[in-house]
Amino acid sequence: MRIKSTITAPLLVLLVYVLLILSRLLDLNILQSGDNVYLTMIVLQLLILVLPAFFYCKLKGEGFAGKLRLKLFAPRKWLTVFYAFGVLVCGSALINLGMHYLFGVQSTVDYSAIPSGSPNLLSILYVAVTFAVVPAFAEEFLFRGVFLAEYAPNGSITAALVSALLFAMVHFNARGALVYFFGGLVFAFVTYVTDSLLCSMLLHMLYNLFGIFLEGYVWSLIMKPNSLVFFLFTVTTLFFVFLLLALHDAERLYYIRGVRGDPSPPEEKRAYYGTRALSDGLFSPGVLACILFFLIVVVVQA
Repeated sequence: MRIKSTITAPLLVLLVYVLLILSRLLDLNILQSGDNVYLTMIVLQLLILVLPAFFYCKLKGEGFAGKLRLKLFAPRKWLTVFYAFGVLVCGSALINLGMHYLFGVQSTVDYSAIPSGSPNLLSILYVAVTFAVVPAFAEEFLFRGVFLAEYAPNGSITAALVSALLFAMVHFNARGALVYFFGGLVFAFVTYVTDSLLCSMLLHMLYNLFGIFLEGYVWSLIMKPNSLVFFLFTVTTLFFVFLLLALHDAERLYYIRGVRGDPSPPEEKRAYYGTRALSDGLFSPGVLACILFFLIVVVVQA
């Protein structure tokens, strides 16, 4: 009997959750010297996020790789990434600001994992690769590559919502889950619009770099007296400007596909829509197991 992809794909994510929690129990003190800490974190990310997804793809057969959208993108799609980056930065800033005043949270980036010390060009490069480039590649390969491909029969809306939900929970940060969920939706939007997983990887990497190196400066500006109203007005305006530009660019790209006669993606050809598609994807046993595991971990961490 063939098991539905709405069960197997979330179970893959659940396996990643378990491996992430188990990795926190490892004693890595002997490796916390010199550059070994960066190499260790890179290897762990690849083993935990990429390797299970890779074996999952192998189990699905040779034809599954073609569904992952691992293709180069035309230069005109850089605009899509740029507009989406503006939406992501401004939207996340507004969400973070609301979370700050409600719960005292200033950032969703976990800086505790980044080694401290005197910064130099080499250490900055190590931090960028370890905490921006590799996570972007690994997380997008799993959540926007494998997961969106598996959820295609349920339609793009259901696939984007469920992948964003599971992506938000993989960070095990309850107070930052809303920002991660929003980010997951933007990454899925870029993947669908550009039809290239590499675009979402690039966007994710840029946002990670912003969070690591620039977000602190943004917060220092916000915390200055008399700057809150100006910040809210400016960022809200920019958010809607970038959102309109991103939607207009998406319309342009879909129009080009129509003129060229490109085939419709599987999300549109084989999908069924409505409450059945959403309930089948959102309330599958695998997704419910992921939610339960997330809640247990969050309660234990509290």
